[in-house]
Amino acid sequence: MVATIKVRNFFAVKDVLEFFGVEPAAALKNVGLDPNLFANRETVVLYSDAGRLLAECARLTDRDDFGFRAGQREDATAMGLTGLLSLHAMKVGEALGYIAVGLRASDTGGVFSFEARGGVASLSYAVIETGVERPEQIVDAAMAIACNTLRQFCGPGWSPERVFLPRGTPRDFRCYRQFFGAPVEFEAPAARMVCDASVLDRQIVTHNPHYIDILTPLFDAALAGARGDLILTVKAVLKAQVGGGRLTRARVAQAMGMSEHVLVARLAEADATFSDLAEEVKFELARQMLASGREQRAIAGELGFADASAFNRAFVKWSGQTPGRWRAGRMRSEETQG
Repeated sequence: MVATIKVRNFFAVKDVLEFFGVEPAAALKNVGLDPNLFANRETVVLYSDAGRLLAECARLTDRDDFGFRAGQREDATAMGLTGLLSLHAMKVGEALGYIAVGLRASDTGGVFSFEARGGVASLSYAVIETGVERPEQIVDAAMAIACNTLRQFCGPGWSPERVFLPRGTPRDFRCYRQFFGAPVEFEAPAARMVCDASVLDRQIVTHNPHYIDILTPLFDAALAGARGDLILTVKAVLKAQVGGGRLTRARVAQAMGMSEHVLVARLAEADATFSDLAEEVKFELARQMLASGREQRAIAGELGFADASAFNRAFVKWSGQTPGRWRAGRMRSEETQG
């Protein structure tokens, strides 16, 4: 599957470039894209090319929060038909379901998911396309768009209770908290916003049943012809759910808008199992956190292990060596390469 994205999803890039005094055509030309790309919002480009453009924009403007600033200027309408349908759903939970299913079924390189657990709702986004340059720029933009979308649903005064971002701490980190209206934790395992689960039952202020009747058949027709990468999607949802309790098939199936039975059957068709994917995700995140210098006890808690000893045993099973030895070997390798 080749991941793609429409210009309307990142059209605000043009406005942010101009705000910082950079000619959009120059940025586009630098990454080999048509200098007139922003002339048509429905033009389709590779997801990886959009990532390269955001990385170049961050370089040209010297803003490590460029993607975040672009995302602040977008809302549900950036998602096209999926976004329009969500705006006219009756309740927030229903609207988020449309978004999760619509984006998952498309050929985009990112996955949105949400779940409610223990009175807490968690909304997440992850890049699943491989080889994307500076993916934190896309994730920042997506999370800002998600926040703006919830404010369209609930009213401009809505804010999450806490936000987690997997990127390093930006130079101007205060603007993140100001925009989200909540504490923001950087260098997290996955990107997610958390809030009281009651928000899912709130009636959407823009709800219009007549538009739902018009848009639903169009949405269903679009889904019928869509495709998506199941394995990458499941792993992205698993990453988003780390730290929120035990990883289970039921939780993942709910976040993906399908039954547990259907999830198991589709994984079997793809010659994969849920347990294997969960282990892969934990191993991947464990290496990521070890490389960032996190303490083993903190990593163990984040990944759902009872204690550091249990995490140690699991890591030895995954890699054939202890976490400490793996981290020391990585540091030696970096010193040699440096």
